[in-house]
Amino acid sequence: MVFFLLTNCKADDKSMKVIIFNNGTGSEVILNDDENKSVRKILLELLLKTDDMMRVYFDSSSIEEIKDAEKCIEIIFNNAENLNTGFMGEVTLNKILLPISGDFKPSEKVDIVTIIVGENDYSSGPLTASGGLKLVQELEKIVFRDQR
Repeated sequence: MVFFLLTNCKADDKSMKVIIFNNGTGSEVILNDDENKSVRKILLELLLKTDDMMRVYFDSSSIEEIKDAEKCIEIIFNNAENLNTGFMGEVTLNKILLPISGDFKPSEKVDIVTIIVGENDYSSGPLTASGGLKLVQELEKIVFRDQR
């Protein structure tokens, strides 16, 4: 008789992948456990802050243009997750894109974060989170730590 023991392999236990883009150059950021928890916490807070959907249409080429021309953060979850948003309630998604430069960047003057979410493909209408600039700045410190 043969017994198989299935265990949760810690090496493959990455709940999300973080990719930073800076003017067309994308690179994956390897996070330690504490950074991973911090990034997840910030994302959940940002999603809860969402209060509107932009009246602009983003197709796949628009998303690629943002990645090619701007500085942005992309988070891709290994599996689709049900997450709560302030604007749409619970949504199922597996990717989030946060532009942090260009036309859609948050600033002290315009403290509105653009959050592009999707499940497999990005949604054509990005969400906005008023008052999310400080959260994005925290996130930026973590994921762009080696770019300073």
